[in-house]
Amino acid sequence: MELFDLPNAPRPGADARAPVRFLPEYDNLLASHTDRTRVISEEARKRVMTGNGMRATFLVDGQVTGVWKLHLGKASATLEIDPFRPLTATERAEVETEGTRLLEFAAPGASHDLRRGTATLVDDAVTGEESDRQ
Repeated sequence: MELFDLPNAPRPGADARAPVRFLPEYDNLLASHTDRTRVISEEARKRVMTGNGMRATFLVDGQVTGVWKLHLGKASATLEIDPFRPLTATERAEVETEGTRLLEFAAPGASHDLRRGTATLVDDAVTGEESDRQ
């Protein structure tokens, strides 16, 4: 396949980290490529692909690092994340920032909560306080 590139386009350095991204269920990145090993390990693939579907995932530095689920209420929204490995402090902060952006998009004006399993990562945006960061 022939690929085209813009020779004078700005490029990030080779050591630049890819930003955190939340992918929906059945995202094309994981659903339509024969070789997905560039973005998902075999171990993670087994946790993402279910008998009848594909869970929503999040990427850290371009790699599937966990799954997420959005719970919408009448006046609140909770983003629950389940990382497949411990996140560094920097990675946690990046996931929290992108997760907050997702909550603001999905439920503008609602009370927002970001959780890892049953442990709160970031308390309601109104308080601005942090809690359990495991």
